[in-house]
Amino acid sequence: MYCGESLTDEMVQQSIHEASDFFHIDDPMIVAEYDKTGVVLNGSGSFSDDILVFSREQMSDMGITGKETFDLVMTHEAAHRMLQGMETGFNSHQEELCCDFMSGVRAGLNGMDFSGMQESLALEQGSDTHPAGVSRVYSIKEGAEFAEVYKATHGTPPTFQECLEHFKENVGREQVTLRQYGTAESTGSVAFVDSSY
Repeated sequence: MYCGESLTDEMVQQSIHEASDFFHIDDPMIVAEYDKTGVVLNGSGSFSDDILVFSREQMSDMGITGKETFDLVMTHEAAHRMLQGMETGFNSHQEELCCDFMSGVRAGLNGMDFSGMQESLALEQGSDTHPAGVSRVYSIKEGAEFAEVYKATHGTPPTFQECLEHFKENVGREQVTLRQYGTAESTGSVAFVDSSY
């Protein structure tokens, strides 16, 4: 079975394992194909009883056909698992952006090309649970830049907590008004309003 043109079952399993390993957590208890991609957290605070579902059709529709981009999608899902039980104060949009940021962190630390993930999200419309794609693209880019600068400055990768704090302080405020992506890309500035965490 393939996701898009090139993603085999073996690659899917490897991506899920590598994403879990990136956060030093157990692989999900169950991995299953479904009509959408996400995680089901059983509310126990344990990583070992999580369920990960993914949709090959959704991945293909989003243009995610290669392992490296799928790796970053699975990193996003593993970040949801990592955040379970934490008192972050995030609303659903902020949590999604944090998971995108963590995907960017992995890309930045490992020299991974994250443009495929950004392209797959760029034109997505926002919903009650997910922010608009332009905000997600920004968050991925910020995660990659933070990781690269941190590692170059400190000689070691940042901890999960350091990533989370950087996200909260610099990226994770509720985005209300966002300039055109070309402007945000060139200036690095995005319009935010303060909100509680």
